[in-house]
Amino acid sequence: MQNFLIVGFGKVGSSLYRAMATLNRFNILLLDAKKDFKEEWASFLPAHSFFRNIVNIRQKSFEFIAICTPDDRINETVSQLQDFQLKNCAVFHTSGNKPAELLNPLRDRGAHIGSLHPLQTFNSMFLPPEVWQGITCTFQGDTKLKDNLQKIFDPLKTKIVPIDYQQKQLLHLVATISANFQVALYSWAEQILKASGIEPPDLNTWLGPLIRQVSTNLNQHPLSKILSGPLQRGDLNTLEDHLKLLKKYQKAADIELYRLLCQKLLENLEFEIKDRQKLKNFLEHYET
Repeated sequence: MQNFLIVGFGKVGSSLYRAMATLNRFNILLLDAKKDFKEEWASFLPAHSFFRNIVNIRQKSFEFIAICTPDDRINETVSQLQDFQLKNCAVFHTSGNKPAELLNPLRDRGAHIGSLHPLQTFNSMFLPPEVWQGITCTFQGDTKLKDNLQKIFDPLKTKIVPIDYQQKQLLHLVATISANFQVALYSWAEQILKASGIEPPDLNTWLGPLIRQVSTNLNQHPLSKILSGPLQRGDLNTLEDHLKLLKKYQKAADIELYRLLCQKLLENLEFEIKDRQKLKNFLEHYET
């Protein structure tokens, strides 16, 4: 079996561990100097596979090393790994925002280097291998490493797409908008629910099915075909009522957010929006 080291044991690192463990081709070790082993991990991770001190594994040889630390610890990790046996070792980090070139000192020691960033959300430790199933990972770095990683991830039907660093940064921005800002909108909606006095005040009870259906629609149709609601049907009176409600409850910043999001939808000419110009004029000249 090949030796696989994961450095940094957070949400991505622990989930990568579970995915690699299902392949039954790796002896996987984990290193994280910032964490102590927890008994609740034992069902996924044998205690003898977890290390806090890099000195204890420095003499081991690894075919693959994944750096899953926070971005500001990558350079520190690279420095620590330079004493390892790196000839033909495959080393990659999982940062979405940092370049593969951070690993150049390891390339100088004979390693193949790269950056593998999964376009997926990891919201807790030890997520099941299914979170990797069918997703796209961006890759920047050495072609040989990319080809090797694709073979490893083939059983999970994970697609690894080579890109340059500028494209990588843009895709990370897009992923942040798609995942984190979506949650921001749900938080905004839940705040309004709680302020309204409607019981129960949790978002999932009232809007969970709606939110899940939007996701289903996106899986089944092009983005341009899933827009619905008052803006799509050109219902200016309802938009005005919404803005008046926000004004009534002294949500001036929310008024601007509502207006800007409507304008962002209107910018996309692929959406079939009734009375588009009339809506644009109203939103551009609306005074809070």
